[in-house]
Amino acid sequence: MHEADLRARRVALNVSGAALLLAIAKGAAGFAAGSIALLSSALDPHRVAEAAGIPLAFVENFGVFIMLAHGFILTAMLWGAALAFLIDRQIGKAAAVLLTCSVLSVFGIMHSVLPTGGIYWPGSPALMGSHVPWHWAAAYAAFALMVVAFGAFASRSEDAAAPPEAA
Repeated sequence: MHEADLRARRVALNVSGAALLLAIAKGAAGFAAGSIALLSSALDPHRVAEAAGIPLAFVENFGVFIMLAHGFILTAMLWGAALAFLIDRQIGKAAAVLLTCSVLSVFGIMHSVLPTGGIYWPGSPALMGSHVPWHWAAAYAAFALMVVAFGAFASRSEDAAAPPEAA
């Protein structure tokens, strides 16, 4: 090949490579912008649905999936502990784990509503007035109360079904 042909191919490759990198960067930026819009659905689903042009119900449900994913390792460990305590009929310990989940949810350590998954102080400006952390906390607290109530009911039922002791 001639020297001029080699130079022309190198220039073409450099231009093609730059164009490819530009296209990838543009696509990545678009994806990131869309992802940030969807991730922020935990804070304002109406605004995100309008901006992305997608149904509100999808945005609200997607936001719940994102919040479930924030702190998923800790969540899985605590849910596993609560289930293990329930299987072992250690109702008080199971309720204590669920109450711990309630407290951790208020601070965003579990189920953070921030798109970044960060932790926060309840009522901080970063929450933009969202009450979702309190909803999570109330749900865990209600679950703990249900576990205690059902545990008490089950122990009474077992006591009533037990055969009388011989004197």
